[in-house]
Amino acid sequence: MRWWLLSSLVFLLPACGSSDPYCSDFVDETGRAVVFCPGPRDEPVCDEPGDEARFEMSELGFRLVGGQRASCDDEDVVVCPMGTLDPPYCITDPEL
Repeated sequence: MRWWLLSSLVFLLPACGSSDPYCSDFVDETGRAVVFCPGPRDEPVCDEPGDEARFEMSELGFRLVGGQRASCDDEDVVVCPMGTLDPPYCITDPEL
């Protein structure tokens, strides 16, 4: 029982106190892990060159501009889409 508890804590510790996005145990329709942020209203994003990811109000509601959403690769590492800048980070989605 102790070994299981220790291994669980080691797995959870990197996410505690961090605001960095992480790949979860959940998978999407492609079979890849889903990327999450520690905050329930946060979205994992990457900046576009010369701009900064942010949410702006449009006639259809809030939309992400100046960046794109990050994703998980085949090795369960959070990555930025091609053409955007590392590192991925979390911003608050005002619509959630």
